[in-house]
Amino acid sequence: MLYGSWSFFGDEQDCVTVKAGVTQNYPDADVFFAQGCPTADPGTNVLGFQKTPPKEEFDLQEALDTAVELAKKADKVVLTLGEHRDFSGEGASRADITLPSCQLELFHKICEVNPNVCVVLFNGRPLDIREINQKAKAILEAWLPGTEGGNALARILYGDASPSGRLSMSFPYCVGQVPVHYNHMSTGRPFAGDYRTTRYNSKYLDIPNEPLYPFGYGLTYTAFEYSDISLDSDILHKGDSICASVRVTNTGERPGTETVQMYLHDVSASVTRPVRELKGFCKVFLEPGESRVIAFPITEDMLRFYNITMDYVSEPGQFEVFIGSDSTTSRKAVFSLC
Repeated sequence: MLYGSWSFFGDEQDCVTVKAGVTQNYPDADVFFAQGCPTADPGTNVLGFQKTPPKEEFDLQEALDTAVELAKKADKVVLTLGEHRDFSGEGASRADITLPSCQLELFHKICEVNPNVCVVLFNGRPLDIREINQKAKAILEAWLPGTEGGNALARILYGDASPSGRLSMSFPYCVGQVPVHYNHMSTGRPFAGDYRTTRYNSKYLDIPNEPLYPFGYGLTYTAFEYSDISLDSDILHKGDSICASVRVTNTGERPGTETVQMYLHDVSASVTRPVRELKGFCKVFLEPGESRVIAFPITEDMLRFYNITMDYVSEPGQFEVFIGSDSTTSRKAVFSLC
């Protein structure tokens, strides 16, 4: 399912599927296809008022067996998985955010006969994909890409386009973490250490605090290296600005686009503040071996918040600036607002 839950009048016939995208853009490719399984388990409740009628002509076990036999013969497997488009959007909350059981069965059966599996994930929300993460060689998050999704995905899968998108939502380790977001508030007992040995902190007893994939995360077909952060001043005066910069280098063998992200943290304020907030980002295209300095201005208005009396203010004090490839970066510098 390529188009999203708000495409009420969408026609599936208008969608370029992944199969069509591959065969039309790469007609000489040595590739073969199998359906594998449906987007939802047979009989699953869709939209809360009707059940998907099982298609008599579709034999799930036969489809699974066919896919497994093809996977045995393949060098690599691209497995398209995900949730039905009506499982996300307005009025479509879910308590279980794992993939349908028939899809997980297909995934594990394929991995048993061919470990070289790349998963393309179609979904309208972050999912619990721990099982996929443990075995898949790569995961390409497609969301619900729309009518031209098949063409775009084919170009990425064949390396003619490098993925440069970054996660706009954190993927939870499991549903028990939800809501999970990068800009959570500071706590009086922050967790530090091993969640299995440290007790009296803000943590879970059985899972990590960190999401499976954090806000801002993403990979591409090359690698990037960051320098330390450089500040042109460690004092910011109201009405003025300072500049935070890093040098980013493409250390891989292919050109690629990096999404450089800047976060700010108010170390001590009159009300609780988030551990960090995204305040700027910049996409930079670099050839192999190329470097570029990326600079972010920091102004006093970026530091404002609503205080206890609901006045929109900034307060003098110490601030941290983080610059990196996602919201978990530890690369930081410190400045003060006077």
